[in-house]
Amino acid sequence: GGPLPGAAGNLLLAVLGPATLSFGVAMYERRALMRSSARSVGASVSRAAVVGLFGTALAARALELPQYLRLASVSRQVTAPLAIAIAGMVGANPSLAATIVVLTGLLVANFGAAALDTLGVTSPVARGLAMGGAGHGLGTAALAAGEKEAFPFAAIAMALNATLSTILVTLPPVRKILLAAAGLAV
Repeated sequence: GGPLPGAAGNLLLAVLGPATLSFGVAMYERRALMRSSARSVGASVSRAAVVGLFGTALAARALELPQYLRLASVSRQVTAPLAIAIAGMVGANPSLAATIVVLTGLLVANFGAAALDTLGVTSPVARGLAMGGAGHGLGTAALAAGEKEAFPFAAIAMALNATLSTILVTLPPVRKILLAAAGLAV
């Protein structure tokens, strides 16, 4: 009796392939809109990576969070596997970093669209970039059913923001400035 150890993880892995394929199909169907928005995507993702990392570090410092939370929170806007990698680079607890990522994604998935509505953001490109850049996979998935035009931009923002953020943290001078922004000894 009972479920096998790791069965939930195996189920998630089984649906990961089809979910990734659906991202690709959605992106292919909207390739003309994506091509015409390439400049906006590049600028938005660059800002999301820098503001996500450094804004979080500064906010954690301003809130006077304990050092372990400051370190674990800096990667909150990237996907969990890359947040774990970033945690290793900055000396954070990888499990806590992944937990903060999931909480961030849940907040964006549940409240992001309403926040964008309140701010008057109607462009599908802007909505997708905001949801994917801030809420990674969960923010992207929140758009899958209702906002078909925004969805591929969320998928792009999710992937590029996570990649660029991770690359930035791998650079020793950037990592040093990031830790200083968090108010941590370098």
